[in-house]
Amino acid sequence: MWLLLPMLLATVSAPAQITLTWSAAGIDWIAPSAGGSMDQFFHPDPAAGGSEVEVAITGTTSFYSTSYPNDLTSPTTGGISPAKQALQLQMNWSADTQTITVTIKFSTTDYAAGVDSVSFQLFDIDQSGSSPSANYTDQVTAIKGRYGTGAYVGPTTVTVGTKVTKSGSGTGITLTGNALNTDTTSGGNATIDFGSSAVTEVTFTYGNDAAQTQANPATQVIGLYNITYRPRPVPEVSPGLAAIAVCGLTVGFRSIRSLRDLRKFSPGSLAAKYQRLA
Repeated sequence: MWLLLPMLLATVSAPAQITLTWSAAGIDWIAPSAGGSMDQFFHPDPAAGGSEVEVAITGTTSFYSTSYPNDLTSPTTGGISPAKQALQLQMNWSADTQTITVTIKFSTTDYAAGVDSVSFQLFDIDQSGSSPSANYTDQVTAIKGRYGTGAYVGPTTVTVGTKVTKSGSGTGITLTGNALNTDTTSGGNATIDFGSSAVTEVTFTYGNDAAQTQANPATQVIGLYNITYRPRPVPEVSPGLAAIAVCGLTVGFRSIRSLRDLRKFSPGSLAAKYQRLA
């Protein structure tokens, strides 16, 4: 009868992938110069309750160029034509050790089991000038995700363009610009995919490779393109199967009780009672 219990969980079809598309209606990053904050919420999933994706930027954020960050079709396009909007992270840091961290969070209210298949592209990771005193050397580090407060995991795959050098593995992957990339081409692209890992947030840090860059870097920019993810299904109890299981358990318990009652009147039991009376 216990074999009926797994049947209580109904088969739930996998939800479709969702994409936070910066150019979509209703998806708009408001620049700080226009009153926006560095922590904004978005509603890309029509089946969710709203504000299911949060994008927060922390670190040395006071050195953003005027009107950035912002979701615009320039300066970086990743080689997409016609150009599509990306969240442009244009910085004018005063030191080659300054960084920002971008964290993408998925609401556990809307996605109780988290999400998987998280992927996104970064545009225009490159280097201007030559080491050891390049004007800037874009570098992306600490690319990782986690479920709740659990251990961090690294992306499953990271593919890069010709102007990007990938090193390390797991949560230690580093992406470093190795040559100048034209803002409107794909040589500085990186595609980051967390595959089947269940997560509620993913994050990366953007800065310079200080060993290759002058002390006061020139203005630099990368773009965060669309963010794709898949809500993980939450198993549901099927009312029909639950009723069958309850009936099966009831019949099973009654059968056990009936067997116990029969044992009371078995020949051996009656003989023993007769001997005691004698």
